[in-house]
Amino acid sequence: MTEPKALKVGILGATGAVGEQMMIVLAERNFPVAELRLFGSARSAGTKLAFKGKDYEVEEASLERMKGLDLLLGAADNDVAKKFLPDAAKLGVTVVDNSSAFRLDPEVPLVIPEVNPEDVKWSKGLIANPNCATIIGLTAIAPLHRRAKVKRLIASTYQAVSGAGKGGIDELEAEVKAPAGTPAPCKVFPYPIAYNLIPQIGGFNDEGYTSEEMKMQNEGRKMLHDDNLLVSCTCVR
Repeated sequence: MTEPKALKVGILGATGAVGEQMMIVLAERNFPVAELRLFGSARSAGTKLAFKGKDYEVEEASLERMKGLDLLLGAADNDVAKKFLPDAAKLGVTVVDNSSAFRLDPEVPLVIPEVNPEDVKWSKGLIANPNCATIIGLTAIAPLHRRAKVKRLIASTYQAVSGAGKGGIDELEAEVKAPAGTPAPCKVFPYPIAYNLIPQIGGFNDEGYTSEEMKMQNEGRKMLHDDNLLVSCTCVR
């Protein structure tokens, strides 16, 4: 059996919660990494992160340093993703982005390998990764849809604070540890999240659904290639 080619891999947003998990998964799967480049903000440049027993230094993101990579994983916010990832793809790098910046872009395939792997074929170098709840839901729904066609979906999701990134985790921890009578300030969430449920993830639209709740319908329609799919989704943090 031929050994897979070792790849030059980069991670944009390496110091965030998603970037850290990407490194963990690459190590767990023994992904063939010939070279690893970790990118972050100017503030995080110089940070040392461990990968498979070796320390790697985070560098400030730049297109120049992204040249020559085989694979670039996006784990940054939308504005950072938009700034770097399309241009990185134009350099010949295969880019897989975890942000929501390109999910509904008609020029960018939105892919779950177990649902619509064939859509990778029309990629121009940039591939979008769907919302977490959408991935879980559609992995189960896609076989049913292929066999009998799903017309309507009612879903409820209860999502961890980690979905808001490292800031969400830190805010929960600060609230739990705060002395009685001196609550920690709310910066990431609109209300205290410790021992609480907040029925809002993202902003509301005119129909009263949040942006997180609309993702399952909009992203589901794109990946199932069915513009008539109806979804009523409730998302709670």
